[in-house]
Amino acid sequence: MLKGKKISLPLFLFISFYFSLTHCSSDNSSNNSNSNNLEIVCSEDNPQIFKVVEIQPNRLWTDTGIILKKGYDVVVEIDDDRTFGKDEVSFSNPVIFAGQDAVILKVGESGVPQPVGKIYRFTAASEHENQKIFLGWNSIEPLVRKKQSESGEEIIEKPSPITAVIKVFVPETTKTVRRTALLAPVNNFWTDETNPRFYWDAVDNAIRYIFQISDYPDFRRIIETVEISASGGQANPVSVVGGGTQQNVQFNLREGIYWWRVKVQVNLGRSLNPVPVWSCWSEPFRLGVELGTPPQPPQFLSPTTLDVFKPGDTINFEFTTQDDPSFVFWRMRHVVSECDQQPSINPNDPNSGNPTPWHIFRVKLGEGNIKEIPKLIGYYKYENLERGNHLFRVEVKDANDQTGVGIRNSDFRVSVGCEEESQQSATQPSQGQQSGGGQNQPGGGGQSQPSR
Repeated sequence: MLKGKKISLPLFLFISFYFSLTHCSSDNSSNNSNSNNLEIVCSEDNPQIFKVVEIQPNRLWTDTGIILKKGYDVVVEIDDDRTFGKDEVSFSNPVIFAGQDAVILKVGESGVPQPVGKIYRFTAASEHENQKIFLGWNSIEPLVRKKQSESGEEIIEKPSPITAVIKVFVPETTKTVRRTALLAPVNNFWTDETNPRFYWDAVDNAIRYIFQISDYPDFRRIIETVEISASGGQANPVSVVGGGTQQNVQFNLREGIYWWRVKVQVNLGRSLNPVPVWSCWSEPFRLGVELGTPPQPPQFLSPTTLDVFKPGDTINFEFTTQDDPSFVFWRMRHVVSECDQQPSINPNDPNSGNPTPWHIFRVKLGEGNIKEIPKLIGYYKYENLERGNHLFRVEVKDANDQTGVGIRNSDFRVSVGCEEESQQSATQPSQGQQSGGGQNQPGGGGQSQPSR
């Protein structure tokens, strides 16, 4: 797990923030009065290293053979939907907030794994010097697995490899770094501290650094912009504690999800004839400040209470909830009763309602709305509805909740075929069936009404 990971980096530039939303800055400009200065162009054309790697299913990790140096810009591309793995999650996997069997990446044998998706970018830090890139599976065992057929015969499942394209961009000199490498908090890390320290690699011949933090991954709204002199002495908009190559700026952070990034201005000339040039922004890191608030109950988008279903129909659920600092997962419970009874789920019985495995939310809704934080959307499909009274319950929890005490849920109730039965002769016996049957297939998406 990523929570609580400690990194000791006494040689690197660090900045300790205690952010408060009461100190929000409306200034989204990163260059301020230096907008006319030169900028390094971080094109992804013509990489110095180009390699095609097949991620093998018969082992957990595939060595790409690429050895990193500080400042290398790396882009990993996978044009295969299998890179996301399954929607199901396992809390024993290397990356608990990614799908089962998803493609993951680490730098060095002991590196912190990260999900790759269709494209993943990172900049090699000094701690990555002479380390290799590894690509693997979000699983505790290889994907070549033995199963038994219905006849008892042993079957070996061996999926085909997934192909990844790796592009590496090498700085021309130590002065022309494309980006500075972020170090800690580790990407996708969450913490219960409101005063985390932010570390990144120091850059040779740096003039100053600009640090930004936002509550949107695309930085459409900036919470704070801080400028730090590399020589030690000034930082805007607040004063600096300390000096030399280590700066320390203090704010307060509230519970929530943040993205942070850094850019550096370097001198490509001489001290008497300086040529200041800005790097590109670093690839942003996600940080969650988790103070124990449970996720919001899901809201159903579909179906609605006006929808009518008959036996044999398929019901497609769409539901949403807000993202959580320590990520959020969902699962579905379902029971069906006779038409003259009301189904119920025992919250104290872990098997009541035949719960599905926990799933990730893969899709976000409303990412283009600047006035509203995007919501996560999940999908679930239940086929071949039986006659009777049905209760579907969507539950959500975050990865920080180890005991399930913070699980929140919403219910959807629907009667199937019971109205027709009530119109029959009162002397005719009920033909309802108990719960069971029905094929359920998780998918993705939607909103719900809370049952609490």
